[in-house]
Amino acid sequence: MSTSGGKAAAVVAANVLDAYSQVTVTQAATTILTVPAGRTWVGQIGAACVCTNSAGTAAAAAARASFSIAGAGATPPAGNIFAVEARTGTPTAAAVDGMHLDNFGWVPLTVVAPAGNAVTIQLTTLNVGAYASVDAFAIGALQ
Repeated sequence: MSTSGGKAAAVVAANVLDAYSQVTVTQAATTILTVPAGRTWVGQIGAACVCTNSAGTAAAAAARASFSIAGAGATPPAGNIFAVEARTGTPTAAAVDGMHLDNFGWVPLTVVAPAGNAVTIQLTTLNVGAYASVDAFAIGALQ
C-alpha cells in the first residue's frame, strides 16, 4: 500500500477479494479464491469447525477445514498451508449424552501469482458425525 504525506492510499473496491463457504459434507479440494496472474493477494484465511455425535453412538465426530495453494510458480509454493479441526472423542455405546466440539482458527496470508498464470486458494473439508459443519473464509485485497 502506498502512502502520500503519511496517509495510507485509499483501497480500490475492485481490489477487495474475499470468499466464504459453508460446507456440511466431506469435499475434495475446491477453489474458494483466485489470485490473478501477476498479482499479490494479502489477507487472512480461517475457519470455524463444529461437530456433534449423538448419545449412544460409538463413533467420533469430526469437522476439518484444510487450506492449500494450487498453481505453478505460486508463492507460497503449491501445497497445504493451514488447517482447523474439531473432533469429539468416542463415547461408549451406552452413553446417555452426545458430544459436541467446536474450534476456530485463522492466519494472515500473502499469495503471489506469477506473471504467467493465476493461482488459487483451495478448501478441502471432512465432516462426519450426527452433525458437522465448516464455515471457511478468505478475506483480503489485491496489491
